[in-house]
Amino acid sequence: LNPDQKGTIKALLYYDTNNNNQYDAGEKFAANYMININKVALQTNKDGMATYKRVPYGTYYLKQFTQDGWYYDDATFEVDRHTYNLSIPLHQSGKMQGKVSFNYNTNTVVEFQHRASGISFSIMKDNKLVKKVYTDDDGKYISFLPIGNYVISIDEKSLPANTFCETISHDITLKAGEIVVVPEFIIKVKEKKINTKKFSN
Repeated sequence: LNPDQKGTIKALLYYDTNNNNQYDAGEKFAANYMININKVALQTNKDGMATYKRVPYGTYYLKQFTQDGWYYDDATFEVDRHTYNLSIPLHQSGKMQGKVSFNYNTNTVVEFQHRASGISFSIMKDNKLVKKVYTDDDGKYISFLPIGNYVISIDEKSLPANTFCETISHDITLKAGEIVVVPEFIIKVKEKKINTKKFSN
């Protein structure tokens, strides 16, 4: 960054409903939307504008963010003038939802806590952690994410003691504006060891 020369970034955010990456008549501006530029958080006004003043000339990074079912892509841009206008199209994300459930025999299981809340999941894309989500009191979870292919895996350390999950991950494909229901994660409980004796004649 060049501290001797400074400019102003004016970012305009809009809902790109036809996904052509340009503003078209009738598309709405995104009010009260958060953006991240070089780790600085800015919020748009009612007209979809966020202003970042007195920034040194140089390279800046727009970090992807998802809010209310809409997201923008990562971007890199060079501030080299007094006023830098940045147009940011928002794309509709996909929604992922799922839940956990218990499956056990009350007569043979060891002692355990029947807790469905607070179980964590890692959502990965291209072998990189994208997000962590947690179940509510009903064992349900939801997440809005950019379109693409993901792997969601249960964090076995977050399961109640003496429980386990045989299937720990699922592959998911998210499409714009669609809800994907993840197959249920079935939590099982360890069973008591029963000693049997055989008697011969």
